Amino acid sequence: MEEFTDNQVLHEPRSEPARVSHKSLLAWPSAIKVVFHTGFLIGACCILSAAAVGKIMTLSKGERILELVDPVVPLFTRGQTMGIASALELGCLVLILLTVGAKPEIPVKTVLWISSLFLAYRFGLWATAPGQVPPCPCLGSIGDALGLTDMEIELVTRACLVYLLVGSVGILALERFTSRMRPGRPGLKT
Repeated sequence: MEEFTDNQVLHEPRSEPARVSHKSLLAWPSAIKVVFHTGFLIGACCILSAAAVGKIMTLSKGERILELVDPVVPLFTRGQTMGIASALELGCLVLILLTVGAKPEIPVKTVLWISSLFLAYRFGLWATAPGQVPPCPCLGSIGDALGLTDMEIELVTRACLVYLLVGSVGILALERFTSRMRPGRPGLKT
């Protein structure tokens, strides 16, 4: 039985059943992966840059609340924690932009790492005020500038956190799944 190219399998009608090669099975997941990966990283870069700019705007105002001890990291003031967080966000943004073409897994793992830090800080906030929803300073003063309430800011920051975590884990899982289907891997008949 002869093998057919991807183009023949997808576009030419045949009277006999076509033998589908592993190459045609990998064509769609690969295309979906590229679109999902690129779109996700663009969104992640927008979130990281907005969060860093919001924190820098807040720090530049020099508000009195920034001098208070941070509830999650009591070694630092809120201003110092915001400064460290914005530096980490900008550092991750630069790392993502520098490595996006060379090694596609590094930007996604970077987003997973920074979003895991965000989640750990969130858990710390929830632990310091059980039963309450303390507003997270994740976006700095952007929420105030847009006229959002504390609850709306909380919903936006949670949605951003879910996007970063689920997106990065999803891309890494998809990469792991498709890498197992590649030719030459054990268990795949070529």
